[in-house]
Amino acid sequence: MKNIYFLKKRHDSHIPGIFLTFFLLSFIFFPVFSQAPLTMNYQAILRNSSNQLIINTQVGMQISILQGSENGSAVYVETQTPSTNENGLITIEIGAGTVVSGDLTNIDWINGPYFLKTEVDPEGGTNYTITGVTQLLSVPYAFFAQKAGNAFSGDYNDLINVPDLTVFLTEETDPLFSSSPAINITDEDITKLNNLSGVNTGDQDLSPYVQISTLPIVVPANEQDPVFALSVANGITAGDTVKWNNKLDSFTETDPFFNASVAKGITEQDTSNWNHKLSEEVDGSVTNEIQTISRHGLTVTLSRNGGSFTDSVNVYTAGKDIDITDNTISVRSYKVGDLAFGGIVFWVDGSGRHGLVCSKEDLSTGIRWYAGTYGVTRAVGDGPYAGFMNTSIIISSQVAIGDDGKDYAAFLCSKLIVKDDNKSYGDWYLPSKEELMLMYRNIDVINAAATASKGTVCESEYYWSSTEYDEEQAWKMNLVTGQVAHYYKTYAARVRAVRAF
Repeated sequence: MKNIYFLKKRHDSHIPGIFLTFFLLSFIFFPVFSQAPLTMNYQAILRNSSNQLIINTQVGMQISILQGSENGSAVYVETQTPSTNENGLITIEIGAGTVVSGDLTNIDWINGPYFLKTEVDPEGGTNYTITGVTQLLSVPYAFFAQKAGNAFSGDYNDLINVPDLTVFLTEETDPLFSSSPAINITDEDITKLNNLSGVNTGDQDLSPYVQISTLPIVVPANEQDPVFALSVANGITAGDTVKWNNKLDSFTETDPFFNASVAKGITEQDTSNWNHKLSEEVDGSVTNEIQTISRHGLTVTLSRNGGSFTDSVNVYTAGKDIDITDNTISVRSYKVGDLAFGGIVFWVDGSGRHGLVCSKEDLSTGIRWYAGTYGVTRAVGDGPYAGFMNTSIIISSQVAIGDDGKDYAAFLCSKLIVKDDNKSYGDWYLPSKEELMLMYRNIDVINAAATASKGTVCESEYYWSSTEYDEEQAWKMNLVTGQVAHYYKTYAARVRAVRAF
């Protein structure tokens, strides 16, 4: 009989001066039937701290079988003094050594788990300095069979002192049960009930057990109440009922966007007015209600019989972005080169009312991009308006990465304040790469406007963008030649701030 065991866990112990490492190669159990006691073959290899084999040397060993865990109680302990061969291998038979405690043949293997603990003294004595513990993951059949030889066979009749259970077997005497149909249920009936299925297989004839109910059948009556028939409740469906059951009994609006919108002031009267609005044009014209306002002196007249009135105000002043010329009101638009919002307009969107301006002069003729420490800021936004977010990301990231307290491109733009037409503009930022490209495309107009407004022209040198290239570099551009490159953040480049309007 041969069982092979595998290492589950190993603990190696060392003390100064020894430095031996124990390696479990394998251990093989060979229960011997022809003689007692039964033994188990065990093999191991010994090496020193230099990983060299300990060969042809007698060593001292103590072998223990532990129950329950690798720190459990020893149920068997023996000692041996084997010798390593020329390969550093020791071979012993567990059970053939000098017994210290316990009996190998009396171990109840079913009450495991069991662990094999080996302790070695490489000097051949009992000063054990190398310890290993492995779990026995299976049990030799011969050992188990020897201990379990008198086990219960599984047959109840093999037991002795069996109690007499016949005293508990009595006939049913319950009068209620005896008078019920259940008293006539047979084993065959139970079999048929167990075989019930959706398809009649021929063994499901339950007609003897079918009884026709004598309970009256209630048919729902049609609603005849004329008041109910005329009310809205007459059209209520099951779906309506489900929705009402799931309705909100109350609700408090907490959405900050809603609370800040004009919808917050809507009243029930407003809703009523909307419900009564005209849903279609009643006179066939969609333009005849449009009124034209005209003014002659102090008389203001509405067209299409709208009437007129005398105005006490002789002169009107247009508000921001509003122009009044020859009694005509118009919204102001902007073009590249205009001086507005504290700077020079270098790009406008399709409406002509929104766009970007750059500062009238450079903020620096040469300053670094970063705050003194390399690191990824993830300021990779590009396109119109992207520089604003990039600048915020750069400043917050540099605080986390490392800020030496000195000025750098993004921070220089963020602290710029320009006063124009009695108003201060303080939301400047370092432009993105594409925003620099928009400036390059209109550089001649920008320079002309800068000169006319006592600013400074853009030089044929590199200007920093807020768009990061990688951990160490960022994008820059020559605003005169249009050349684009990425360079180290320590590089000193020019800076011109931009802002949106």
